[in-house]
Amino acid sequence: RGNVSGAVFDWAGQNWGDPVPVVVQTTGGSEDVAGAIESAGGSVEREFSIIPAIEARIPASSIAAVAATPGVAWVSLNAPVVSTGTYKVSTKTLATTYAVSVNANDPWSKSSTGAGIGVAIVDTGISPSGHEDFKASNGNSRVVAEVEVNPNTSNITDGYGHGTHIAGIIGGDGSLTGGKYIGIAPEANLISVKIADDDGNSTLADAIAGLEWVYDNRAAYNIRVVNLSLHSSVAESYRISPLNAAVESLWFNGVFVVAAAGNFGAAADAVSYPPANDPFVMTVG
Repeated sequence: RGNVSGAVFDWAGQNWGDPVPVVVQTTGGSEDVAGAIESAGGSVEREFSIIPAIEARIPASSIAAVAATPGVAWVSLNAPVVSTGTYKVSTKTLATTYAVSVNANDPWSKSSTGAGIGVAIVDTGISPSGHEDFKASNGNSRVVAEVEVNPNTSNITDGYGHGTHIAGIIGGDGSLTGGKYIGIAPEANLISVKIADDDGNSTLADAIAGLEWVYDNRAAYNIRVVNLSLHSSVAESYRISPLNAAVESLWFNGVFVVAAAGNFGAAADAVSYPPANDPFVMTVG
């Protein structure tokens, strides 16, 4: 059907007999669509409020019937979400040029260090919360909130390392290195939104659930920025991707969204992966 991503059928063909993990976007209320999914032999895993959408698992033979249900706008594969890798560089070079090369030293000189601003890091968590680089001048942790939304873990600690690495780039204050390595906003409050399990695995729906938590709690923690150093493993237009819809909900409600461009290099579809392909967010290469 015209409202089903080709990746859904590709996955079904490669995993014959298994229910297909999908995110079903609706045109409004999701109750009737949820009922149709269950009537078709599928299961509803999560319903979202940040966007009108449902995470579900549907038998391959029922995909077309669900897609034809009134109120279904688009069916996406609940594809894995991949942390954006980092390149290893000379520590000597990084220590002497990084802050200057991104002009972070200029706002520091004007007392613009992120103090009081909440930055949500939607990633693999931040660990440990008592890390010396994440402490305020009064000794309290600047990791002011930690939450996990992945159904396969109940542990808020970063078991993979990527989120902690990103948190250091964003808000580390250099305590452990005598000021050699300082984050861009060394006084910002950090909000850890763990969407991955301890092996770093997460899905499109996990990322949407994390963004929904940010949306619901943005006022409580003065979240002005959300960082997404990740990308969907499936290329999908920003006009139909539920992940793009979720980041736009934040963007148009006063939260600055930063997304990693990804490490696709010269791939023909390098600019086609959510959420970096969204024209309303800041994409960083």
